Amino acid sequence: MRNKGNVVFYINESNGLSSLDPAFAKDLANLNVCNQIFNGLVQLDSNLKVIPSIAKSWTITDQGKIYTFSLRKDVRFHDHPVFKEGLGRRVVASDFQFSFNRIVDSTSVSPGSWVFNYVKKEGENYAFYAPNDSTFIIELKEAFAPFL
Repeated sequence: MRNKGNVVFYINESNGLSSLDPAFAKDLANLNVCNQIFNGLVQLDSNLKVIPSIAKSWTITDQGKIYTFSLRKDVRFHDHPVFKEGLGRRVVASDFQFSFNRIVDSTSVSPGSWVFNYVKKEGENYAFYAPNDSTFIIELKEAFAPFL
């Protein structure tokens, strides 16, 4: 809905929301709203099939242990004063590396961190790689079919 040139999102949610941070969305009310606001690498369609979102494609190699995502180049953060000239910049692979490291940070206790139990660790660092702006790689310790 438009309100004086702004887009306004209304939701009828009786449970209340504790956070709009997708890393800390821990119940259905928060998850539903975060899924309306944020995009991930992939998403589920109405038949629960995994489909592209910010990742335009991906490959799974090394017997299900290496996930390589090719990112779209037309996805931008919303305009905000923190960005140069207030214009949202392009979403790049290192943004996912930062976000995933934030989820697994032991001081933050994200409710979604369990899914990263299968990600390979090198010392204290998880195997999230951004070799360039358009490629994001996750390496697992062992194959985990529901990871995607």
